[in-house]
Amino acid sequence: MEMNETIPFIDDLVEDFNKVQEIVLPKEPTTAQNLSVHLTKILILACASYYEQQLQEAYTNYAQRESDRYGDRPHGFDNDKRDKSVYQKFSFGRIEDSGDCRQLPEVKRMLEPLKFFGEKFQDKVYNEINGNEEKERQLKAFQEIFAIRNLIAHQTFVEFTSNRIRGKSFSDIKQMHEDALEFVRYLKTKFS
Repeated sequence: MEMNETIPFIDDLVEDFNKVQEIVLPKEPTTAQNLSVHLTKILILACASYYEQQLQEAYTNYAQRESDRYGDRPHGFDNDKRDKSVYQKFSFGRIEDSGDCRQLPEVKRMLEPLKFFGEKFQDKVYNEINGNEEKERQLKAFQEIFAIRNLIAHQTFVEFTSNRIRGKSFSDIKQMHEDALEFVRYLKTKFS
């Protein structure tokens, strides 16, 4: 995916949200509010799923190259995409208190899922991000989307209301997505 290329299903959600605001809101404010809440939740889930898919592919490609190069899997990492352990090793978006995810962990802890590629790898990424305001903002947006996704996934989707989405509007989530997508692209380069 090119740097400025968009993601069609995200674009479709944005277009649907805009239609709700333009067409439904003036006639049915309560319906528009309900639709907006659900579209916001779907946006979060769609973003997190997309990032996961992109990073899983990068991880497995990395593991395959390392396996081909050195004859063994790095850090016990199985390069078979059917192996569910590939997906369980990377727990981005972990928060301490599921009832209150206002505080994300500090940068070093946000990168803990990378420890499976070794301390040197994790430290290299940390050193490139730490102190770089733009990269830290992108990492935090990535982490926050995953934290919100995890809260939605561990609660009843329908009952997860707008005031529990950390006070973030659809537009805020869309901006977070744009920042998080830059982090995903950055991290993918680390596995190439």
